[in-house]
Amino acid sequence: MALDAVLQENTGMKWIKTAFDGIRGKTAKEQQQFASDVFAEHEARDHFAPQEALNRLSERMPRERAQSLFAQYCLTKIKPVILAALEDGLISPDEEARIEAVRSRYGNVVIDEATLAKLDSAKQQFSAWSTPLTPLDVPLMLKKGEWCAHAVKAEALEEREKTVRINYSGPQARVRLAKGIYYSAGSTSISRQTERYHHSFGQGVLSATNKRLMWISPQKSISIPLDKVIQFEPFTDGVRIFKDTGKPLLFIFPTNDKIDMVRICRVIEELRD
Repeated sequence: MALDAVLQENTGMKWIKTAFDGIRGKTAKEQQQFASDVFAEHEARDHFAPQEALNRLSERMPRERAQSLFAQYCLTKIKPVILAALEDGLISPDEEARIEAVRSRYGNVVIDEATLAKLDSAKQQFSAWSTPLTPLDVPLMLKKGEWCAHAVKAEALEEREKTVRINYSGPQARVRLAKGIYYSAGSTSISRQTERYHHSFGQGVLSATNKRLMWISPQKSISIPLDKVIQFEPFTDGVRIFKDTGKPLLFIFPTNDKIDMVRICRVIEELRD
């Protein structure tokens, strides 16, 4: 049985537990202070020696405790650099180099999976924004001088409106014309209640060329010339297209990593006349 448990069960030895806790707390503070001194010493050098610093800590405390204090300190130096780079959601090659440099300086301590995922996504998004739009080899019948810059699976939806209820109000009177035949006299005010919904055309492939957006499925095809797009609204997993005529169309992509949204929006912005 652990010493803490023994002291907890024996009420007559509570004073020993209190003293033991005090010593342990003092020891932890001393270890923390020693670690701070070691880190300050190494920061004063031109080159931070992570393994040497860790070994110094291990001389004065258990290895596990030394590793914990070392990792905590290194993360306080690495995390601010990462957070600054992630502020705009994009990681450029220069920012990636700065992150790698600070991680290398502090011994490449383990970064949590969530942060690593954010870094990977930000790198991909930078690539999506910065990589030149170039022709893709796609199985489409394109017009002369037309080329496809991006293609992605997407669900196409159209915003529609339907009546859900009709209310009648106003003075009413029923006048008999003949047996079983009546008509309503007086004025009637009709209040129509409607709701908007998205009608799905199904799953298909959205292709963005230098001339138009094309959505093709086994049941239907949609073509939107780029010069007819008056506005677009991006989402992490899709884009809403507003045309000069007709109802807006919403295209939803299978993932929400923003990459497909970025490429489609770039085609509209950069390639339309």
